[in-house]
Amino acid sequence: MARPANRHRSVQRELAKHLCAKVRGEKRARRQGATQRRPGADRQRHPATDVGAGYGWAKGPWTVNYKLRYFSALREDCASAAGFPICSMPNEIAPNRPNGTHHLGAVTYHDVRASWKLPVDLDLTIVGGINNLFDKKPPICLSCSLNGYDASTYDLPSRFAYVQANLKF
Repeated sequence: MARPANRHRSVQRELAKHLCAKVRGEKRARRQGATQRRPGADRQRHPATDVGAGYGWAKGPWTVNYKLRYFSALREDCASAAGFPICSMPNEIAPNRPNGTHHLGAVTYHDVRASWKLPVDLDLTIVGGINNLFDKKPPICLSCSLNGYDASTYDLPSRFAYVQANLKF
C-alpha cells in the first residue's frame, strides 16, 4: 500500500499528463491542544484542528491555484448570553462553562487565484482571485469583542475578490 505522499505525487503526475501542464500541490495540518492540562478546560477559542490543502496548475504564462482551509468546531461559555436563544446548549454545564455552552461550528473556506504573465519585455504579471469563494460565514462567537466573530482565526464575513499587478524591475 502506497503512503499518502506517494499517492499525492501520483495524482499530480496524472493531472499533469492529461492537462499538458505543470501541477503542484501543498498540504498542511496543525493540531492544537491535543492533550489538555486540566480535564474540562477549554482551548481558549482556538480550533483544535486547522487543515489546509492546495493545488496549482501552470501552463505557459498562466497559473491557477486553489486552496482549501478547514477549522474544526469548538465550544465556549455562554457567559452573559445565558438564557438567550443564541446560547446553543444552555443545559450543558462544565466547570469552565458555568453559564452553559455555546457551540461554534466547523468552517471550510475555498480560495481561487489566477495569474497571467504578460508577453512583453517588462516582468509584469496580472493576478486576480477570490478568497472565501462560497461566502461561508464565520461562526458566531459570544466571547469575542469584535462583532461576534474571532478575526484572528476566521476570515472577514463575506467573500473577498482582488486584482493586482506585479511588476519586477
